[in-house]
Amino acid sequence: MENKNPKISIIIPVYNREKTLKECLNSVLNQTYQDYEVILVDNNSTDKTKEIIQEFQKKDKRVKYLFEVKKGAAAARYKGEINAKGEIILMTDSDCIVPYNWVEEMIEPIIKNKAVAVQGLKKPAKTKINYWTEHLAEEGRRYFMERLKDNKVGMLDTANFAIKRDILKKIGYTNPAFYMVNDTELDVRLKIKGYSIYFKPFEVKHQYVDNSLDMFKKIFLRGFWNAKILKKYKAKKEILFIPNAIDHLHYFIGIGCELVTGNKNFKYNFISGFLWRIGSLCGYITLDDINN
Repeated sequence: MENKNPKISIIIPVYNREKTLKECLNSVLNQTYQDYEVILVDNNSTDKTKEIIQEFQKKDKRVKYLFEVKKGAAAARYKGEINAKGEIILMTDSDCIVPYNWVEEMIEPIIKNKAVAVQGLKKPAKTKINYWTEHLAEEGRRYFMERLKDNKVGMLDTANFAIKRDILKKIGYTNPAFYMVNDTELDVRLKIKGYSIYFKPFEVKHQYVDNSLDMFKKIFLRGFWNAKILKKYKAKKEILFIPNAIDHLHYFIGIGCELVTGNKNFKYNFISGFLWRIGSLCGYITLDDINN
C-alpha cells in the first residue's frame, strides 16, 4: 500500500446495546492510531443506544451516526460500508472491547502489502462465564481454526476484521439479504474472486450473551442461514465445508458415546448440534436460493 498512514473507517452495527456500547466505544476511541472515523449504524434500537451515540458525538467528531431501517446486522453493516471514507475498513461489534493498539495491529499487514484483508480472534470478556457461553466460545474458536487449516469458508468474523475498501467494493460489500452468517457469505465471495485473508492472532474481547434461550435461538438461526449459503453456492464445493450423511452419522455416534461415557460436554454438544441441524433442515425446506 502506497499510503503508509491511510484514513480508516471503523464500522459498528448497533441494535439495543445500551449495556455494552459505552465500553465498546471507549476502547475504539482510545487508539494509538489517530486518523480514523467511527461509523455507528443504528438498526432500529428501542433502548438508549441513540442517546449514548449522541453523547459520544459531542465529545469526539470522529463518531458518525447512521440509521438503517432494514433489520439485520448485514443491512446495517452494508450501510456503513457504502458511506465509509477510509481506504481500509475495520469491523467490530457493539459488544466487543478492543485493545488500545487494535487499529494499528490490524491494518499493519495491509499497509506492508502482505494482505488485502486481515482476520483476528476474539475471546470472552469475562473470566467467569456460564456453561453454555463457555462451550459456545470454545466451539466457535475450534471451528474457526479448522476452517483456517483446511482453507475452507468460515474463517471470517466481523467482530475483528479489516479489509481494503476497494476490494470490498469490488466484491459487492456485505450482502444485506443475509440476516445472519453474512460474514461467512462475504468470505465465500472473497475466495471465489481469488482473495486470501491474512490471519493475525490478535484478540478482541467479546461480551457473549449469558441468556441460554438467546444462545439456542442463535445456534438455530446459524444453521438456518448457513443453508442459504450452501444453496446459493452449491457449485463451489472446493471452498465450502458441506456436511454429508457420513458427517451427520459421526455426530450421532459421537453423541451416543458421550452419553454412555458421561462426557461433561454431552449436554452442549447434543443441544447445539441438534438445533443447528434442525435450523439447517428448515433452511433447505423453506428458503429459495438468493441470487442478489
